[in-house]
Amino acid sequence: MDTTPKWRRHYHLRESTLATPAVRMVVLTAWAGKEEGTAWVHEECVPVVALETRSRDVYTKKAVDLMPPTAPTHDALEEMGWRFDAHELEYGALFLYYGDTEEGQVVSTLDADYWSASNMVYRLLACPWPPEDDEPRLQAARDELKAAALARLKTRREPPSASVGSN
Repeated sequence: MDTTPKWRRHYHLRESTLATPAVRMVVLTAWAGKEEGTAWVHEECVPVVALETRSRDVYTKKAVDLMPPTAPTHDALEEMGWRFDAHELEYGALFLYYGDTEEGQVVSTLDADYWSASNMVYRLLACPWPPEDDEPRLQAARDELKAAALARLKTRREPPSASVGSN
């Protein structure tokens, strides 16, 4: 086990603000997978339900632990050896994602863990036209996202095979 201390980050959320978009907006999503050696791509177009702004403080600390203990306040974090590093503002969108279920889940374009854990890519788009015009107007963006999802699939490492050896 490596016992060399490494820089760790902690994000302390200060506030999150939601607002209704001024025009109709959608999130185009695409993700890729492989079955029996054949790649496939699925894509969806889902409505944006809110725009989001997050304000957070970033703290850093050298530690051996992957996730060193944190605290809920600035003073307590400093007492634990965390150092204030920066204040960040992030802007994104919330949308309902259904996948293969009937119960949708609210997903934010700011949730990096959600996006990095899959071969999913997205694009946030303003659509100041009637929904029935989406198909032709969004086709180029759909094609680009499908290609990006396939490219992401190719760069991901395959899990090791469950069976090793021969009969």
